[in-house]
Amino acid sequence: VGLPTNAIKEKMRLDGVDADLLDMDPNSLAPKDLSSKSTGMKTQMSTESRIRRKRLHWTGIHESRLTNTDSIWQHTKSINNVNIDIEEFESLFIEKNSGNLSLEARKSKGAKNDAPTVVNIIDPKRAMNCNIMLASIKMPTSKITESIRMLKKNFSGDQIAALKEFMPTSDEKKALLSYKGKLELLSPADSFMMQLMKVVQGPGCLRCLDFQNRAASLE
Repeated sequence: VGLPTNAIKEKMRLDGVDADLLDMDPNSLAPKDLSSKSTGMKTQMSTESRIRRKRLHWTGIHESRLTNTDSIWQHTKSINNVNIDIEEFESLFIEKNSGNLSLEARKSKGAKNDAPTVVNIIDPKRAMNCNIMLASIKMPTSKITESIRMLKKNFSGDQIAALKEFMPTSDEKKALLSYKGKLELLSPADSFMMQLMKVVQGPGCLRCLDFQNRAASLE
């Protein structure tokens, strides 16, 4: 929607805002005090009291188009006693200066942005299938590995078969063992396989559980 420049200036004057700001270069520094009284004090303003305005992407229209009585801008002349919220105005049109941040704060912010949230080691597709399997068992991974270690009958035949599929391969073991970072950063699938590696004779335990499950079904 095009906004007529003259109408905007008139509204700014009614609100006590310096309308000449619209004629300034968008990349220039605007005075922090936007009132019309501040225009004569530009030379006295310090660098610290200057701020940078955001670029305003609007299209001006010719003044001749304002003569239509049905135009919304014809009604602005009858609007009085409008208070402008300076804080909201600044939040919408003033660029935040990142230079105000201390060096320590910028370093801390950059370090947080650079820090990985999740570490993925195994093949992404295999990790996704492993996550699906874990979700179907609906049991904490620590309880799953403990049940395997203690040969507890907590799994169905299909679940045992799925667990066999996700015993870490030799290549996966090497990759997981080479990881020296924080364990809590590992993805759920990587963390689960790391726990499975610690189960002594894990594949043998799963075979025993499979035998127990088959024997129970014959009774």
